[in-house]
Amino acid sequence: MIKKTKIYFLITLFLSTCVSIQKTNEKLPNIEEIIKNENFSDSSGIHYLSLKFLPNSRFSFIYLSEGWDWETSGSFSIKENSIYLLGESCSSSIEEKKNKCSNSFNDGICSIKENKLNLEYQYELVCYSKKPYKIYTSFSDESNEISFNIKKYILPIGSIRKYNDVEIYTLKNKIGISKENVSLREGPGVDFPKTDYVVNVYDGPRFVSLPKGKKVTIHGRTLQKQSVKSWENYWLLISIDDTRFVWAYAEFFDY
Repeated sequence: MIKKTKIYFLITLFLSTCVSIQKTNEKLPNIEEIIKNENFSDSSGIHYLSLKFLPNSRFSFIYLSEGWDWETSGSFSIKENSIYLLGESCSSSIEEKKNKCSNSFNDGICSIKENKLNLEYQYELVCYSKKPYKIYTSFSDESNEISFNIKKYILPIGSIRKYNDVEIYTLKNKIGISKENVSLREGPGVDFPKTDYVVNVYDGPRFVSLPKGKKVTIHGRTLQKQSVKSWENYWLLISIDDTRFVWAYAEFFDY
């Protein structure tokens, strides 16, 4: 009787684990449906990155930056909700004669992941190069991983996320307008240092405050209101142009 009970328990545990894994997999969007409609691109004042999935199972992966660019094109296949990229041709502005295509993406694997740290979108397409070299995706960072937000799945209003250890209430990238010149800060409070409003990180201009009448993207707000002088309001986490994820006091915005 004890042995039968133990066997029954193990079978039940195995089946429940399988169901749990299946449910976890079901949460992720279907990658075939996503690549039909999603535009995978990212840009700033100094770089542009694009991954296009074309008819007949072809792809084009492009990176453009000041003094460096590359392109990989080839074929792709889909297996178990992952995309396998096979580079067949490439080009680069700094191509090395003896090591052709060493500065482009070449082969890799892309899959959908849930990003619980992202303040805007629930899911991202993450692509890993099979080569050991580094892929620069901004002016300062390097990685052999490239990711794209899946913009169809924007975080709903009211999701609780953390940004630099500060809990925020997400606002689904709501658009706000500054009612007057507004100081931008590195954290949610007047004790945090001020930061410039940067229109373009490459060639500016830069301003000591955000001018009146500017439209901003509001990613979220603090959970609690804070007192500033005679006001009582939230701190907003905002982005505008190349000024990404800075704090501003909600009293000075319509949204």
